[in-house]
Amino acid sequence: MMQKNAWARTWARSRALQVLIITTAALITLAALESAGQDPSDLCEADIAFTFEASFGGGRSHQVYQTLDGALLFEAPLAINTDGAPNSYHPRGRPAGALNTVCNGVNIYVPPDYRERVDYRQCSRLIALFNQARDAQWLGEGVPRVDWYGIASVGEGEPERYLPCIVEEGPYAGYFVSTTALLADASADRCSQERYVNSLTVPAYVVPGRSDFGRFGARIGDVGVAFNPNNGISSPFVIGDVGPTFHLGEGTLALAWHLLETAPIEVPTRVDVANAQISNDLRIVILPGDPMRSPITGDQVRNAVEARLAEWGTSERLDACLNRSLP
Repeated sequence: MMQKNAWARTWARSRALQVLIITTAALITLAALESAGQDPSDLCEADIAFTFEASFGGGRSHQVYQTLDGALLFEAPLAINTDGAPNSYHPRGRPAGALNTVCNGVNIYVPPDYRERVDYRQCSRLIALFNQARDAQWLGEGVPRVDWYGIASVGEGEPERYLPCIVEEGPYAGYFVSTTALLADASADRCSQERYVNSLTVPAYVVPGRSDFGRFGARIGDVGVAFNPNNGISSPFVIGDVGPTFHLGEGTLALAWHLLETAPIEVPTRVDVANAQISNDLRIVILPGDPMRSPITGDQVRNAVEARLAEWGTSERLDACLNRSLP
């Protein structure tokens, strides 16, 4: 059953205003500039900062532009990052209702010397080794060791770092605690799902790890605006996580639902995740400034973006950047 939570109701009330700002105002502004003989892109002067070479899905080159004051502009479709959702990972995997496979949340070190690492590139083997570790309660001689990077571990030392955090009560009891780089509530325990940015409720974007995005100023907690040219809808976002080095264009379910004008789903399934992916290119603008810190909610992201835009420039400037030609 599709239900709107508080975040969805807030966005529903402001949707008409946002559509007006991004479509009508943008068209009026750009038409006025063109009639005056001024190139609309003059309001959004930017040069190519770097080229991101994506090897995922057949490979693609993304030109990333940067304005003089540090904003980053680029185009990419949107895959879904479920990390931070309370039903993202489960010890029994997708058959138990998990939205994601553990191949996207763990690495496995193989006994007896634990030098060999198995990752997402050998997903079937990883799952088989993971199941061995799970059935052995994660510890013991000859048991594969799990490196939890998308799932919270009980601690950092030995043997705590090999033990996963599992939700103990509530509707998601039995699921793993799924982590994000940005903390929604830094005061919460590391084994509390509330500590991490929830993919279901917070519009967040993912930047590739160990890439030029960091070198050119994009940080966890930075904010921006995503624009869907297919329907004229925009959404604020916060950079909430770091993704694989080989892929650009990933965000939370909350971000995708807003860009698609789809009502949030309280307990989504894998089918809902697939339906939320956006295959057409979105226009992404990452804005410079102080990054957001805990606490992080959907409303706070919206407020932070509005405040950043007020400092960064006029609505005409944002319109120009959202509509700027990016060869």
